[in-house]
Amino acid sequence: MLFLLLLLSSATAFSQTSRDDLWREDVNQAVSFVQVQHPALFTNVTREKFSEAQTALLASIPRKSDAQVVLGLQGLLALARDGHTAINLFQARAPLRRIPLRFYWFADGIFVTDAGAAYVSALGAKLLRIEDAPVEDVVSKLAAFVSHENEWWVRSQTPVLLTSPEALFAAGVSSDENAAVRLTLLDAAGRMFTLSVEAAAVPLFALPQKARPNPPLYRRYPERFYWFEYIEPSGAIYVKYNSCQNSPVLSMTSFVNELASLPNPVTRAVIDLRNNGGGDSSVIRPLTDSVAQALAAGLISKVISNLSEDRMGG
Repeated sequence: MLFLLLLLSSATAFSQTSRDDLWREDVNQAVSFVQVQHPALFTNVTREKFSEAQTALLASIPRKSDAQVVLGLQGLLALARDGHTAINLFQARAPLRRIPLRFYWFADGIFVTDAGAAYVSALGAKLLRIEDAPVEDVVSKLAAFVSHENEWWVRSQTPVLLTSPEALFAAGVSSDENAAVRLTLLDAAGRMFTLSVEAAAVPLFALPQKARPNPPLYRRYPERFYWFEYIEPSGAIYVKYNSCQNSPVLSMTSFVNELASLPNPVTRAVIDLRNNGGGDSSVIRPLTDSVAQALAAGLISKVISNLSEDRMGG
């Protein structure tokens, strides 16, 4: 029995050491790769500060769960303040989980737009607090895990992190990454209520849910790479640009030609990028060139590309 206990103890110690060493190897390889590939990694952070953060992360690995190590590495990369230098935290087999709610940051706050069946009462409600922290403080803490160059990418990415118990724990918002997340919300009638939400992978239901669906423009045709609609009586062209790829069935050049042949008078162009995750920026060039020519010729008076919206989608 003593031999068996010693054997089990040795196996556990070996397993832990092996796990920690493997994570250290992963962190070091990731950092080495980024340092070689990135043309200017230390533009916004000094080499010394980055190295100190890497050393601290390596030393903390034995005390961290797998999810916390991944978040630690993302926090390290975020020091570069480059939106293209990041980890996909929720890719397949990643150790981070999500609660069955989705949030969107509108002009007047962060609201629940999607929910699992058990939490549909939260749809349309405004998020006020997570655990005991005001949502503004939570967002400020989570920004440390967002590779970003500006406030708009923080506004895009922190609502995703708000759904991760592991991210909330890493930010110091919650005391247990395995516990339910306690939310304080405000419904449309002005009533405050709380929800404790467990992480789960379940189908989600989205707003708006009406007998006659009429979703706001930005939520229409999400599967299309790009599309446009003429808005009367404002005379505006609304262009939704969802993907930095040429559609296999409608090239960007063909799209622009169809747009240019519209007989209606156009006074302004609205280019909506809010659901575009990035990619090949050259794809949109025919559109931006066409808009620039229309502006120069006085055919349109204004272009709006940085949208502020209300809860109905702007």
